[in-house]
Amino acid sequence: MSKTKFQKEQKRKKKRIEIKKRKLTNLANLRQMFLKFDKLEEKRSEPVDLTSNFDYKSVIENLEKAISITKNGIGLSAPQIGCYKRIIIIRPDLKTNTIQHFINPRMIEITQDMTTMKEGCLSYPGYSATADRYVEIKLEYDTENGKEEQTFKGIESRIIQHEIDHLNGKCVVADEYKKSKEYNF
Repeated sequence: MSKTKFQKEQKRKKKRIEIKKRKLTNLANLRQMFLKFDKLEEKRSEPVDLTSNFDYKSVIENLEKAISITKNGIGLSAPQIGCYKRIIIIRPDLKTNTIQHFINPRMIEITQDMTTMKEGCLSYPGYSATADRYVEIKLEYDTENGKEEQTFKGIESRIIQHEIDHLNGKCVVADEYKKSKEYNF
């Protein structure tokens, strides 16, 4: 192998290692960020006043960055990153990676049909809990152009309900975590 080919290969190798280190550092920071909010479920989030100086766009950007680092994160709420404002994001389809955000989300209609499934939570990696959720919900939320409404079914409905629980100071997965040996050290 010639000297220049060897040098180019070494540069590529070094760059791949730097990218891996950066990803691992980001993931470690993300895990620390979520885990340090162990008392997440104890505090209710405040509504966002879109006319105030509060920089809700930065919160949304940080939520999107945080969820994009995860492999399987499908929802995230502002309290999970330490901001107790009523903002959530969902990413129900990991293949398309489309993220939607909702400011001051409120369920205004629900179906009587419920479904029971296990749920995980980015704040409690490795833990899950069984939760009953409405199959379909109608959500009202704020945008810069006023209030909007949208109906969600299935997994989207479930994710939104889980994230709204966080906004209301609840987390079914946290209850399971607290029962674990790790919590009771």
